[in-house]
Amino acid sequence: MVLGKRHGLSGTKEYKVWKTIRLKCYGSNIDNRYKGENLWICDEWREDPVAFVNWAKQNGYKEGLELVRKDKDDGYYPENCVFLEKKETSKTHGMRWSRLYNIWTQMNQRCTNKNLDHYDRYGGRGISVCDEWKPFEAFKEWALNNGYEDGLSIDRIDVNGNYEPSNCKWSTNLEQSRNKRNSVYLTINGESKTIGEWAEISGRPYKTIQRSYIKKFGKNL
Repeated sequence: MVLGKRHGLSGTKEYKVWKTIRLKCYGSNIDNRYKGENLWICDEWREDPVAFVNWAKQNGYKEGLELVRKDKDDGYYPENCVFLEKKETSKTHGMRWSRLYNIWTQMNQRCTNKNLDHYDRYGGRGISVCDEWKPFEAFKEWALNNGYEDGLSIDRIDVNGNYEPSNCKWSTNLEQSRNKRNSVYLTINGESKTIGEWAEISGRPYKTIQRSYIKKFGKNL
């Protein structure tokens, strides 16, 4: 399958990208390989250019873009790869391997990568990233001016809205859990809160309140 013609992809740009990374990782000519790195390609792509080409088409490939690994010490696989303009891969912002850059990449992936298990909760239901944030520098500027710090994650205020400045903020994991579409609210003495909020207020373990809910209403969360 690797060098065969049956897939009909030999003349495509995407196939040439696949062939290039395969030669870099496994080429018989050592001069074609990356130096000083133990690179690898995931099983899904290594022997099947069709799988790679389909992924590339679904993840914004077009001529002039370069396939890069988000973690340069890791291999080629869907979650670690992204297509960027060549000028972006050589940016001097110095944040390509930073946590913030990874948040930006994953945000875009959730909205465009149909191969992700949770795509249906984002791009699959129409959630997108605004044009303003397509360049990383613009997203970085907004993040640093709006309270970003390590330990916080990007959170959409309206869970049915897009990723854009007016609909996003930085939240802790607990705050994010309160904003999920499937959050379960309990009403106690006329006041409705999520299980996480009641656990925080009462000091009781989350699991204890969860089990009480299941016992009372006879269904899982």
